[in-house]
Amino acid sequence: MLNKEQLEKRALGIGGTDCAAILGVSQYSTPLEVYQQKVEGYKKPTTPKMTLGSVLEPFVFTRINEILQKDFEQVEETFFHKKHNCLLANVDAISKNEILEIKTSSNLKMWGSIPSVVDMQVRHYLSVCEKEKATLCSVLGDEKTLRNLYAMLSENNQDAWLIFKKMGGIIKVFDIFRDEKIENEMNIACVDFWENNVLKKIPPQAKGKEDLKHLKVQAGKKTIVEASVFEALKKEKEELDAKEAEFKILKKDLERRIVELMGDSQFLTTESGQALAVSHERTTETIDKEKLKQIAPEIFSQCLKTTTTNVLKIGAK
Repeated sequence: MLNKEQLEKRALGIGGTDCAAILGVSQYSTPLEVYQQKVEGYKKPTTPKMTLGSVLEPFVFTRINEILQKDFEQVEETFFHKKHNCLLANVDAISKNEILEIKTSSNLKMWGSIPSVVDMQVRHYLSVCEKEKATLCSVLGDEKTLRNLYAMLSENNQDAWLIFKKMGGIIKVFDIFRDEKIENEMNIACVDFWENNVLKKIPPQAKGKEDLKHLKVQAGKKTIVEASVFEALKKEKEELDAKEAEFKILKKDLERRIVELMGDSQFLTTESGQALAVSHERTTETIDKEKLKQIAPEIFSQCLKTTTTNVLKIGAK
């Protein structure tokens, strides 16, 4: 987790996650959102998953150093590119010749190989820090497994990592080496964004519905476009919506068949004991808004939070 000083310095340039967004390979952010963070002070809300990853990081660092037997050291320094001082990096750990990047994720499908968003982030760090190699460590498991891992590690459970593995958790380690061609293309794009968007305070074009939430729409303004262009996009969206509905049905059917395989068992395993699936109870607590409004209307009013976002309606007049 970045400290206060590192967070303040992030406003001074383009970091690794910013780079991935600017290049259009991030599913977590967009160029417009990066612009708003740098120019307008927009702060992206912290999610429970982000917090979990941050608190797990020091434990993962200790474990990966044990596995790899390398001399990585955690640092709080913000590094700046020697040539392009608008490019910066906050790395998880560093050694004489390498950097270490740690990720935790509950999206196992995403980690069949190195996700593009992470690859660009790490390559940005290599460029800024002038290191030839990065070790990328990803700790993978469903959210409950990751939370259990954190609880066990916090209690100094010596078998925490073994239990994590038995619960289906995985540790993957990847090597990423510098590529001058890729670095140059990345740096050109990021420097251009900084100089021609951030410094000149010219917001980049909005991309997708996520940007629409943050876009300052000019009331009453109309953009004229050929009807045929819009109709083609609308038709493509309708076809994708139909496929999405079909996939949801197929997914539910596959889940049903897995449940049938498990029967009343909590675990589904291979003959050798490899964990394939687990069934567990999940308890959630929610606030009954109507009841709270009735018994404590003043408290209810004090807790109300108003947010305004733009909503896209296809075919709206």
